[in-house]
Amino acid sequence: MNEKQFQANVVELAHYLGYLTYHTLDSRGSEPGFPDLVIVGRNRLLFREIKSEKGMLTQAQLKWGGALMAGGGDWSVWRPSQMELVQATLTADPVD
Repeated sequence: MNEKQFQANVVELAHYLGYLTYHTLDSRGSEPGFPDLVIVGRNRLLFREIKSEKGMLTQAQLKWGGALMAGGGDWSVWRPSQMELVQATLTADPVD
């Protein structure tokens, strides 16, 4: 499964579960490395980089991820082989 197909699956599941999602459709002129998806709902805010199985993170993506985590953000990378983790994350009760 390629990155675009996987992202569509993640977004479909998130919407089904009542989340809002944001993805920049045209990143020209935007800050390089910002995560592919922002997922909001169920008392949580997730920043996710979507990658194919072999996709590599850029330095800009690593910089954004580190900054988001340092600021208390929930950032990580999701790959197609992790669909069970995606489902578990989106269906888990949020931590208070």
